[in-house]
Amino acid sequence: YLSAQPRCFSDTTFTLKALDNDTKRYPPPKGNKATPCQCNEPAYSLIQACTVCQGFPANTRWSDWTDECDDIYQGFPYGLSPLIEVPAWANLDVVQADRWSEAVAKTYAETQNPGPSSTGASSSSTTHPNYNKVIKIVIGCSAGIGGLLIIVAVIIICSLKNRPRQPPPGGVANPAMMPP
Repeated sequence: YLSAQPRCFSDTTFTLKALDNDTKRYPPPKGNKATPCQCNEPAYSLIQACTVCQGFPANTRWSDWTDECDDIYQGFPYGLSPLIEVPAWANLDVVQADRWSEAVAKTYAETQNPGPSSTGASSSSTTHPNYNKVIKIVIGCSAGIGGLLIIVAVIIICSLKNRPRQPPPGGVANPAMMPP
């Protein structure tokens, strides 16, 4: 499947060495290998599935896989030939859980999707920023702003409740003392 990205592999082949007890996982893309061809959800999912098929756990987190990626893609970045069919589970979101799940992929394959789909048409080729970093920033800023607003509201309410009452203009505070 990965060799179906012709812009990524000039000879249209992509080979993964078999894992053994010394190398129980495929390493995340680093340096010049951190390209759009590796920094996308379907490539990550397929490589994690390849790990599981060899009897090893898929324990590389998505955030670790994309740590050195400048841009991250939801689908294959350059699309695929319409003749190539990639399992639809390879396009499932891995960002939220920060990992690929064999159980989710199996369930999806068995119950949600009767067969493979062409990722050239179904997957988006838009770039999204590294969600893990963005989400942490947004949550931190939101919590800080929310906390600040609560503190300001409490100060305003307390100052309004505790301030002394001023007599109305004209100096008469008690209506019973007004002349007839």
